Amino acid sequence: AGRDEISARYYEGAAAGAVMVGEAPRTEEFARQFDWPDAVIHVPFDSSDICQILEALDADPARLRAVQNANVREAALRHDWLYRIQTVFDILGIAHTDQMRARANRLRQIAGSFELPAAA
Repeated sequence: AGRDEISARYYEGAAAGAVMVGEAPRTEEFARQFDWPDAVIHVPFDSSDICQILEALDADPARLRAVQNANVREAALRHDWLYRIQTVFDILGIAHTDQMRARANRLRQIAGSFELPAAA
C-alpha cells in the first residue's frame, strides 16, 4: 500500500551472508539497522541493465566476499534475537542469564571469523 516495511528477509539474508541486490526500504529505521556499506546493493526495481550490473558484481569476487562477510558479521553483532531479549531484560531490570552471556560470546566469535582483512 505504498509503505516501506523491513521484511524478515533482510535479517535472514544478512545472517546467511547473502549479497542483497535491489531497493531497500526507504525508512530511517532501515537505514539505522543496516547502515554498513553494501548491506543492500542498490539497483532500481525497473533497472533495464540488471544483467550488466549482476555480471559486474560477479566479476568482482573480492567485493562479493566483503559484502558477504560484512552481512554475516553485522547480523551476528546486531540482529540476533538475543539483543531484543537483552533489551527487554534491561528495561525490566532483570540480570542476563548465563545462557544469554554464552550466546553473546558465541555471536562475537562468529562475527570475529568474518572480519574484513586490514587494508594493505
